[in-house]
Amino acid sequence: QEMVTRAYGDCYFEPNGGAVATARAGNVIGGGDFGEDRLIPDLVRAFEAGEVATIRDPSATRPWQHVLDCLSAYLLFIEKLACDRNAPRALNIGPRPAQLTVAAVADAVATAFGRQGLWRSGEGNGSTEAHSLALDPTLAERTLDWAPRFSGEQAIRETARWYSDAHFGRDIRQTSLAAIDDHLETKP
Repeated sequence: QEMVTRAYGDCYFEPNGGAVATARAGNVIGGGDFGEDRLIPDLVRAFEAGEVATIRDPSATRPWQHVLDCLSAYLLFIEKLACDRNAPRALNIGPRPAQLTVAAVADAVATAFGRQGLWRSGEGNGSTEAHSLALDPTLAERTLDWAPRFSGEQAIRETARWYSDAHFGRDIRQTSLAAIDDHLETKP
């Protein structure tokens, strides 16, 4: 996909002064995601249904990052592309340190809901997913003068708080605005 995007940009945009670029993100988390086969939404649904979620590989590691960190990098990348013809045409957007286990994320969500036993291991189910995923955000950090504002633990805590507030009928708009304010005030 990136090769096709780059070729299209080289043929149709670059000759006319435009820029086409791609950015790869880690595992993006944040409130409002209700997708299927997504760890946190699956845990929330299990909690709300009074069930226990099955996690395929609790010891797997992923580069978890909050959606606000990811979006801030995307916006900086767009600005860079508009101002600098020498800007890279591909960046990895991700957290440092790069990885937390799936179990750590699940435990943090359970804690936010005040519930233990929210999940159980389903290891050995024949999943072909990679055990460890990572990406190197060094070029994005250097090029954009960017760094994630939330640690992995903060990203999980903010995400779990959003779902907890939604579950308990709190004002989600206020929760979301508070998360944005916290993000803007947090130093990278």
